[in-house]
Amino acid sequence: MKKIIVLDGHSIIHRAFYGVPELVTATGIPTNAIFGFSNMLLKLITDYKPNGIFAAFDLHAPTFRHQMYEGYKAGRTKTPEALLEQIDRIKDLLPKMGVNVVCAEGFEADDILGTLSKQANDANIDALLVTGDKDSFQLIGPGTSVLYTRRGVTDTIYYNVGQFQKTYGFSPEQFVDYKAILGDKSDNIPGIPGIGEKGAGDLITTFGSLTEIYDNLDKVQSPSLQKKLLAGKESAQMSKILAEIKRDAPVTLPAIPDVPFVILPTEELCSALRELELNKILKAIQPKQEQISFTSSDWIDLDNIIAFNLSDEFQGIKTLSIFDEGVEPFGTKGCVLCTNTGNVYVTSKSPWELYADIAAILEDASVEKCMQDVKKAMHICAQQGISLKNASFDFTIAAYLLDPVNFRRDIEYLAAHYTEGAFEGNLRKLCHLKEGMEAALKQSDMLDLYQNMEHPLIEVLFDMEQQGFRVDIPLLEELEKEYQIRLENLSAEIYQYAGKTFNINSTKQLAEVLFEDLKLPPVKKTKTGYSTSVEVLEQLHDEHPIIEKIMEHRVLSKLKSTYVEGLTAAADHNHKVHTTFNQAVTNTGRLSSTEPNLQNIPIRTDIGRELRRAFLASSEDRILVDADYSQIELRVFADMSGDPTFLNAFVHGDDIHRRTAADVFGVSYEEVTDQMRSQSKAVNFGIIYGISDFGLSKNLRISRAAAKELIDHYMARYTKVQEYMHSSIAFAREKGYSITKFGRRRPCPDIHSRNYTIRSMAERIAVNMPVQGTAADIIKLAMIDVYRKLKEGGFRSKLILQVHDELVIDAAKDEAEAVKALLKESMENVVQLKVPLIADVGCGENWGDAK
Repeated sequence: MKKIIVLDGHSIIHRAFYGVPELVTATGIPTNAIFGFSNMLLKLITDYKPNGIFAAFDLHAPTFRHQMYEGYKAGRTKTPEALLEQIDRIKDLLPKMGVNVVCAEGFEADDILGTLSKQANDANIDALLVTGDKDSFQLIGPGTSVLYTRRGVTDTIYYNVGQFQKTYGFSPEQFVDYKAILGDKSDNIPGIPGIGEKGAGDLITTFGSLTEIYDNLDKVQSPSLQKKLLAGKESAQMSKILAEIKRDAPVTLPAIPDVPFVILPTEELCSALRELELNKILKAIQPKQEQISFTSSDWIDLDNIIAFNLSDEFQGIKTLSIFDEGVEPFGTKGCVLCTNTGNVYVTSKSPWELYADIAAILEDASVEKCMQDVKKAMHICAQQGISLKNASFDFTIAAYLLDPVNFRRDIEYLAAHYTEGAFEGNLRKLCHLKEGMEAALKQSDMLDLYQNMEHPLIEVLFDMEQQGFRVDIPLLEELEKEYQIRLENLSAEIYQYAGKTFNINSTKQLAEVLFEDLKLPPVKKTKTGYSTSVEVLEQLHDEHPIIEKIMEHRVLSKLKSTYVEGLTAAADHNHKVHTTFNQAVTNTGRLSSTEPNLQNIPIRTDIGRELRRAFLASSEDRILVDADYSQIELRVFADMSGDPTFLNAFVHGDDIHRRTAADVFGVSYEEVTDQMRSQSKAVNFGIIYGISDFGLSKNLRISRAAAKELIDHYMARYTKVQEYMHSSIAFAREKGYSITKFGRRRPCPDIHSRNYTIRSMAERIAVNMPVQGTAADIIKLAMIDVYRKLKEGGFRSKLILQVHDELVIDAAKDEAEAVKALLKESMENVVQLKVPLIADVGCGENWGDAK
């Protein structure tokens, strides 16, 4: 059957804006929403291969719902300017991509989704609706499914009739009655006050519809519930009308072609993408070069196997390799399955559809599964009630370990590098990819690192992502108002200093104010004009009071959009945010967090503490337990350098920065001033990161000569530190990589560069990576140990977050003391160094109080 995709335009753009980190072109155009939206569009085309795509948008004109109920959608926060600007640009970009933009006066985007899906189904065409609005669930039917963007643009849930009924316990047609009772805060639909999700669901499951509930009110067992239903009858009936999607909007589905939809790289489109500096999107729409073709004898077409019988088809296999990403360039039609017996199966189905078909083998623990992204597969399986077992190898994580700097996950590259002979389009080589990558890991002495650290961590991260972290929506809403007032006040001060109003977020306009109007000395010039980066502003800090206000405005604006507004948008129906933890991103082995990023919330600022108070335990009978390693990188540095002063300071519990200050400045431990300690702290951390005298002078705002003298005194006192630095650089020169205490490698190809700047950077990496990478490895081992002990001990408490050197557990209150002891013991004893590891543990109702 033909298939169309209909996008809920504003909904997807909104998710992209808050789910993708801030992106700005050199000319100051914000592009994070445009990039996220375009990237999702490309993925939808690849995964679902539609014959046509439509994007529905609301118009500014009021609809019949506004006329019926004055409070409809009232109270919504003002759309940020950076988002409004991107909505207009996306609307302009979509027709260039061949996507139909559809609007209708008096009707909302939901009504257009409903109308187009009905017209498609009437014409025997399937419809996939992509939206972050649950209202569209009422449209699900035999020919219509919904891809719900739970958060960001990558975390999605696919709903057809069966999946919806499994999740909610009633049919999609009944969803509008459910919403009539529950209401909808985002649209300000009142529903029946006092009845929540469970109560509304129970009523619909029991009685079937709003009409039946009121016809059988005497059968409602709870007197208080009867009272609420009686009092809210008119509200419920009005809410049903407001929530019901119209399917007769004045729009017409055009003829849908038989061929799959493709984005044509016209000059008009390419020019627009270049202007927006969306090079990744531009590259993705270009024709693939030297595409490999196959003969039908190369594989078995899974789509042609009628009544696919797993027990017959996969009888006796021991290993199944599943490739569900990045196979398109090789001429295949979708996902690829390879068995240890040498059979290759190709299917046009999406991973979601494929996993449902092969559920039996996914749950068969006797068959080893090798996958491109085990954690992602676990999430897809969890959403379908499939228990994925014996997923023992992840090609992506293995590839990342083998080369974290030039990391590539595409199958052609992996097959060419980790199997014998040239790839040349031979899909059967993928049957042996696991063995090849294991051999490469073993040869690099990283097989143990993979098996004992990186792979066990997948389950830990999956469980943390599933658990999520509850946020205080009312507090976030208060902070949003407070931050907006503070931003307006800051803007007024900046305009007063500038002598005019301008777009503070525009690089071009800000540069004009700073370097033309105020005549401040330009620090750095790019191809498009003068830079106003953080680094530049820091160097200009003492030149004019406007600089401090601009820097404060930037920080507050980013925190407001990324966290205050972003967390509210990302929260699910339980007010939980579910970040994604990435194992294969950083060069040092550190985990990263995206959609939303929970690792960049400032820790030591008042704003950061305010934000942390918005993170709560999951319920009233639970509490957060937080543990943070004390100076772990300095302790690792002491262990690896073997410096006796460092070792003794940590063994005896001294303040390491005060001890360093006493040694460097030649005074007694008691005579060290706060300034001396502060400078020594900067040197201690600076040495780990390979800081230069120039960098230290900027950090401490002292002369370069004074900074050099400080470093020279330090090196003269701590000779073992200098020996460690020299030996680390020498090791990288000899081996071509730096290495952690646990064998993790980071290639350092630039260590032999003739360019001084490039070579110096590589030398700093050679010094820093073993320390930072070892610290990252230690926290990973601690996470695995804590997770296992909580699971094996039958605790109800759950590990929910890792931020650099910190772990957070959502604990049952009656387990709090035991969990605190378990967490501290695990973190402090998971590895043995020459100095003790110390974890500071606290607990509280919110993250701020627990820290």
